[in-house]
Amino acid sequence: MLEEIQYSTLGFEVTESMVTSLQKTLGQVLSSAPSCSMIRMTLEKSHRKFQGVLRISSLAGVFESSDIDCSFDSLLSSLKSKIDLQLKKWQETRFCEKIIRLDNQNHWDGF
Repeated sequence: MLEEIQYSTLGFEVTESMVTSLQKTLGQVLSSAPSCSMIRMTLEKSHRKFQGVLRISSLAGVFESSDIDCSFDSLLSSLKSKIDLQLKKWQETRFCEKIIRLDNQNHWDGF
């Protein structure tokens, strides 16, 4: 697996506790993400609010969430929850697509 995780911040100093929260959140996202994913999170503070974008790029597709919140930890939680919903939907459908393809391959016309 060749996953890559990146994050960038703008408009605020990142504290140790913020780094810990970021690492924990991104690690959880990585464990649910498709193989060989690139995960990028961009965080910005403007007018006393944090805004963020979490993006997963992979061969399986692109998953993205964004939000604005007054609390850093609440923002991370919201971004992760939105991505989790997308990943859950992807996980539920990816096996169905494989089963349908296999059924079509095993269909023998005329025999």
